[in-house]
Amino acid sequence: MDLTELRTALTHHDADPTTVLHQIQTKKKRRRRRHGIIGSLAAATLIATGAGIWSATSPSPISPNSALNSSRASTTTSGNPNPAVAADGCLPLEGWLSRERGISAVTGVGTQTGRTKPDGYINHEVVITDIKTLAGPKIAEGTKAWVKVPDHTAKPGVVDAAPDGPLWGPGNTFFGVYIPQKLNRGPLGATLHQLPLVGDKVIFKSSGCWGSFSLGDLHGTPYQGPLTEVPGSDTYAHLAPQGFVAVPLTAVEQILRR
Repeated sequence: MDLTELRTALTHHDADPTTVLHQIQTKKKRRRRRHGIIGSLAAATLIATGAGIWSATSPSPISPNSALNSSRASTTTSGNPNPAVAADGCLPLEGWLSRERGISAVTGVGTQTGRTKPDGYINHEVVITDIKTLAGPKIAEGTKAWVKVPDHTAKPGVVDAAPDGPLWGPGNTFFGVYIPQKLNRGPLGATLHQLPLVGDKVIFKSSGCWGSFSLGDLHGTPYQGPLTEVPGSDTYAHLAPQGFVAVPLTAVEQILRR
């Protein structure tokens, strides 16, 4: 019991013990409530201060776009990709041969065997003849490979996002990159990424990626002549509005020799 409180209570004229005790208990309850309020305010202040410190020291949330950009940056700046990625990517011509030993740049004639197999899209098998190996390991006459042939036939309510399939020059002539199965690691076998060869000109699409190649720094002249497609693929009609560019084969060969 607080002596000061007792002494104060006893100075009253009617110092009834019960009244004195009641007054003392009432004062104590008021004091505890004040202490409780002060303690709660102090705790709230401490939590708010701690939250401020955490906000200042913890990393900011990463937005989905930031994560995507980071992923793109890591893909662009990383070392050599695995052959499967290189095979499906759109690379400069010199990049094809510098990425992995065993890839060959060739010209030749591609004739369909009639065999097809699915691997993401329908692939058609071709046998390659009249082969000239421009770079990389020499390819034997009659070598077989698979070309990816997406179907671009318009379908109601369907947005066509498929990659553009192959075209050949008159007589099925082409320039392309041959990738053996041990490098592409696909389920079918060796693959061929190709562009039409018309006389001594390689036909590129005027912009973007086609056949895993882009025009890049190469220069040519507009091309509007006939090209050969896999029957039913509708590839020519799909690509023609975008425009073609005929680049001298000699310019392509110079790039391969760099």
